[in-house]
Amino acid sequence: MWFVLLLGLALYLSLFVALAILAYRGPDYNSLALTFTAATFFKLWFTVAAEALVLELWLFNWFLHLPPHVLAWPSIATVISDVVSCIGCPELSTPFFKIMYAIPAYNSSRIVYYILSGAYPHSGKHAGILIAEIVAMGLLLCVSIWIRQLVVIRGISDAHGFYRGYTYFHSTVPYYKSDPTSTEHNHNNIESGNSHARMPKQIGVNTLENESTLSGGRYNHGCGSSSDIEISDCIDDNVSLRDGAL
Repeated sequence: MWFVLLLGLALYLSLFVALAILAYRGPDYNSLALTFTAATFFKLWFTVAAEALVLELWLFNWFLHLPPHVLAWPSIATVISDVVSCIGCPELSTPFFKIMYAIPAYNSSRIVYYILSGAYPHSGKHAGILIAEIVAMGLLLCVSIWIRQLVVIRGISDAHGFYRGYTYFHSTVPYYKSDPTSTEHNHNNIESGNSHARMPKQIGVNTLENESTLSGGRYNHGCGSSSDIEISDCIDDNVSLRDGAL
């Protein structure tokens, strides 16, 4: 589901990029440019969509595991690296910056140059890198979603992304390492509104019979002066549920 939603978002956003290129270039930009046709428009659209889909999958994998107050860090790093790869020249850079060959913006920009002017005639290599990154990020997304659901179900993180121990952590799911019979566990369940934790797991005939024959906690009809029904430990005039006369 998430992959389909991200794909739809990538196609929607890249459509405006393709329209912007069409409005800027026009059918007759200059004598050095190739003719802008309908096929050129769709090539640009799907190329930008492939780049956007890789970036969306990459960022969404980060968003699933990082708390909300640090989500800006992978976004800033992704934007800066993409911009540098488009305007820079990794061929003349130091070996460390050869990593720009794997950045989606670098490969998509080379495909766009080839579509518009015929430069960088290696579109097959760049398209293969983009497709491989989409497949890798899609598989990583499945693993990330599974891990995210696991930590929420076990009470390690809440639904908003805050992990246990943070100030804004709030989850009604009990921590999987806590003892269900401990006082702290029951106190947390009562605070979170989980009233089922105070109820017995199994209620049978023996349980009801024992609770109905207790010496205390029965209705008293004449021990007090109040007209309201009182629960008292008085012995006289007590009627138990076993007698069936209440």
